[in-house]
Amino acid sequence: GRLENTSRDTSQAISAASDRLTTTLNFKTDHIGDEFNEITANIHRMMSERLDRVSENFAQKSAEVLDLMSNRSQELTELVIDTGNQLADTISSRIEEVNTTLKNTGDSLVLDLSLRGGDVVSKLEQTGTRIDPNWGGGAGIRPVVYNGASSYEAFQARLKRSFAQGFQGQVSYAYGKCRDLSSAPVTGDTYLNSVAVPLLLVKSARIGACDFDVRHSLSGNFLWHLPSVKNASPLVSFVLGGWELGGVVTANSGAPFTVTVGDGNDPLGTGFNGDYSMAYASLIPGCNPIHGGLQYLNTNCFTPPTAPASLAPASTANPFGCAPASFPLSPVAPPSGMQFCSNVVGNTGRNRFYGPGLQTVDFSVFKNTPIRRISESFNVQFRAEFFNLLNHTNFLSPGFLNTFGQNNSVYDFNGRSLTTALNQTSTTSRQIQFGLKLIW
Repeated sequence: GRLENTSRDTSQAISAASDRLTTTLNFKTDHIGDEFNEITANIHRMMSERLDRVSENFAQKSAEVLDLMSNRSQELTELVIDTGNQLADTISSRIEEVNTTLKNTGDSLVLDLSLRGGDVVSKLEQTGTRIDPNWGGGAGIRPVVYNGASSYEAFQARLKRSFAQGFQGQVSYAYGKCRDLSSAPVTGDTYLNSVAVPLLLVKSARIGACDFDVRHSLSGNFLWHLPSVKNASPLVSFVLGGWELGGVVTANSGAPFTVTVGDGNDPLGTGFNGDYSMAYASLIPGCNPIHGGLQYLNTNCFTPPTAPASLAPASTANPFGCAPASFPLSPVAPPSGMQFCSNVVGNTGRNRFYGPGLQTVDFSVFKNTPIRRISESFNVQFRAEFFNLLNHTNFLSPGFLNTFGQNNSVYDFNGRSLTTALNQTSTTSRQIQFGLKLIW
């Protein structure tokens, strides 16, 4: 009974203490919440006051900066205007001084040239000879004009394949189109079909296919390692083994050339050697100028250069007229309403026509004999090579500088017809060579 009383008293004491603690905590919590609310309100009021003061100061400073910038801008504008006016006055003054100086110098130069010109005329009248004997005559003065241009377009394709039994082959094709104003220097290193002395100041007379313009090029080659005979005796293996066959087939279109008149003379009357290379013939419209064969050019399609019949004859008073009595022995008459003029160029132009193509077949036979007693790689190779196996004649295009004479001029200086037969080949006849090659 005493233990129960003691436990009850303890419980009541703990309950009373708990109630007192709860009451105290509630009081403290309410007090802290009131103080926190008060502090928060004070902070908000202080920040609002500070922000108002900062905004007022920023607005004031901004207004001061704007006023200062406006004043500086106005001062800078006035300074630029004043400087520009001073510079304009200085330039105007300098220009006037330069004009005055040039006028005085020009007057002196004109007077000096007049005096020197009178002195030169006086000397010419007294002596009747050239002051500079190196100038003039048939050679004239050769100008150098850096006025070249060219364009090139191309397409290339190749097919290569290796087959069984040691056979491999390849076929290649190339298309190219090249045009320029000149393909070689005037004074040397020209191609056989080059225009030696072009009309430098007339681009329309110079533009044409490049001297090396080969439009189509087809090439095929093969190599065949012949298989060895199996299960054969050493003698048979030696005789029938180690053989190789090879071949190259080439087919190209022809090179361009120019049809001219004059036959090496000077129908244009320029005084330059090689003038005939730019004295182009005229082509009759609708006529096919190429009929192939040894007589490659159809000369009936060409006439000497022509000009309208209304062009007056050339004279001292009219140096740009038609040269009188041009091509008097021509077998053909000029077209209706036209006349022959040796001092004009025809309508064919540079490198308008293309010569005959080129076709060749080359063939080779090799016999390999390895000698292992010397080394693993030692080989004696017998070679038999055949160039232009079919002995096909490949003629060179008509040109100015062909070895056996010019054959691209259809009329001479007097208008007589000239032979234009193809007279030179671009490849040799069939060539056969044998060789022995040691490989180690």
